[in-house]
Amino acid sequence: ANDEMDLLQIDIHRAFRSMLDHATTSASPSLQRWATASLRHLITEDQRRACVFSSGPSRYISFTSQLVSSGGVMILCSLLGADDADIRAHATSALEAIVIATREIGMAVNKSPGKKGFYRAGRGTKDDSAIVDAIVSNGGCGNTLVHLLISADESVAMMGCAFASALISPLLTDPRGSGRTLQFCSSSAASGMGLDS
Repeated sequence: ANDEMDLLQIDIHRAFRSMLDHATTSASPSLQRWATASLRHLITEDQRRACVFSSGPSRYISFTSQLVSSGGVMILCSLLGADDADIRAHATSALEAIVIATREIGMAVNKSPGKKGFYRAGRGTKDDSAIVDAIVSNGGCGNTLVHLLISADESVAMMGCAFASALISPLLTDPRGSGRTLQFCSSSAASGMGLDS
C-alpha cells in the first residue's frame, strides 16, 4: 500500500517534460543546469517504478518508450553541443541513463509472471535499439562522443567511455542480439577517432 501511495504522489512523466522544457528554453544557465541534472534522477525513478510495478493493477508505464517519438532524445542530443560544460555532462549522463533504463525495464517486463518469451541480459531490444538509433541520427555518436573520449580531463574521458559502453554493450556481450544501429554506432565512433584504418 505504501508503494502504491509513493507511485501516485509524483507525476514523473510531467516532471520529465517540464525539466526538458527548462533545459532548452530557459534564459538562466543555472536553471538549465539544474533542470538537465534533474533528468537523470527522474529517469532512475521512472526505471524503478517500471520495474517494481511491471504488472498488476497498479502497473506503471515508463516514459522511455515515448522519448523518440516525442523528441526527447533529439532535445538531449542538442544539449550535447551546449556551451556550458555542466549542461553537456548532464545531457550525456541522461542519455546514458535512458539507454540503460530501457534495457532494464525490458528485462523486468519480460520476466513478469504470465509473460512468455526469453530475454537475455546484455542483448539489445527493439526499444533500446530505437533509442540508440535516435541518438546516432541526432549526432550523439559522432564528434560529440569523440571529443569526450579524447578529452585531457580524465573525468570527461571516463564519462565518454561510460556513454559509449551504454550505447554498444549489447554488441560487446552478444553480437547476435545487436541491431545494425549498434554496429553502425561503434564503427562511426571508431572512424571519428581514426581507429578504422
